[in-house]
Amino acid sequence: MDSLGTFPPYVSTRGLGHAVTGLLLAYVLLSCVVVGSDLAFFEVAGRVASGDAVAASEHPATVATVGWRRGGQTLLVLGIAGPFLCWLYLSRANLRAFGMRRMQYKRIWTVSGFFVPALNLIRPYQVVREVWQASDPESDDAFGWKYTEAPLLLSLWWGSLLGWGVLEAIALVIQTSGLGTAARFQATQPIATLADVAGAIGASFAFFVVSEITRAQREKWGHLVERYGTPI
Repeated sequence: MDSLGTFPPYVSTRGLGHAVTGLLLAYVLLSCVVVGSDLAFFEVAGRVASGDAVAASEHPATVATVGWRRGGQTLLVLGIAGPFLCWLYLSRANLRAFGMRRMQYKRIWTVSGFFVPALNLIRPYQVVREVWQASDPESDDAFGWKYTEAPLLLSLWWGSLLGWGVLEAIALVIQTSGLGTAARFQATQPIATLADVAGAIGASFAFFVVSEITRAQREKWGHLVERYGTPI
């Protein structure tokens, strides 16, 4: 590499990264609150089953509380999706600004990879892993980035996210079954609680994934500018 001016411009993802990590932190906190509501529901439901009249009067309010907090979770997931996909797209685009070559996954996969059935079980992880490897500030070799080892953090993030998705899907199937309203709610609550825990863990890992890639790209660009000068 002789000059940065021959490559596409670098676009800082710091602002988007802060937005995404802030939303992820909000999701983790809300998920903890929802898990607390779930535990309260189990306690009240147990008292109702034992014939506690006071608990029976509290039960509808507990169910309503769980419901609106889950609604807040859904809105947050939708709110995270857009900024995260923009952040990932720009992070992948920056790899060319770093002079990295022979990328296996094109930029379109940063978005479409999440929406292609079956392929979305693995492609987003592969794209993020590639971005992590090629963003390593310790290497400016156009092809050597492939030898950068991906951390366990990425596998933990993607595994917990898949676990969250599977549990949410099971809960949805039960919710749309022919059971009565009360029976559906009671059947889905334990599964939904596990999904909340998996979601909070996955969002926590995602927080560090986004933070580390954003930091690595900023540091890598700084090294390149120091070595080759600011592009004109």
